[in-house]
Amino acid sequence: MDHLRGIRHLYILAIYALSQSGNSDESIRAFDKVLEINPQDSKAWDGKGAALYKLNKSDEAIKAFDKALEINPRDSLAWDCKGLALDQLNKSDEAITAYNKAIEINLQYSYAWDDNGNALVKLGKSDEALKAYNKVLEINPQDSIVLKGKEILSKQDS
Repeated sequence: MDHLRGIRHLYILAIYALSQSGNSDESIRAFDKVLEINPQDSKAWDGKGAALYKLNKSDEAIKAFDKALEINPRDSLAWDCKGLALDQLNKSDEAITAYNKAIEINLQYSYAWDDNGNALVKLGKSDEALKAYNKVLEINPQDSIVLKGKEILSKQDS
């Protein structure tokens, strides 16, 4: 059984790589095949949602992330990615709620802190955004994107 789980894990990673290489449509079809075999595979739902998000199909992506969260409510990746999809639909308040769930599950999840900060900036909440960016830098002091964003925000507030 562990052997099959290992094969499944490698297959999911291969589909993620396919999606990252720009073949989102093909990766969605592959995730659908995985889900035909096991509709309770939360990682496959995560992957399908991520591929849909990359295609700007945020409503469909949110449904996939919701399915992943129905299976595993403590999936911090699904919460963060759901937040990204919500943010893509200009639902920043709802996105922040999703990011906060991801952070609640994993306080060291720097991407969720960063995404939270970005959404807060959109809402004009610079002070809160700076706190989120500071948390990213506490986790990953070398994050050059956050360092640059923090510098820009600081200049805006001056």
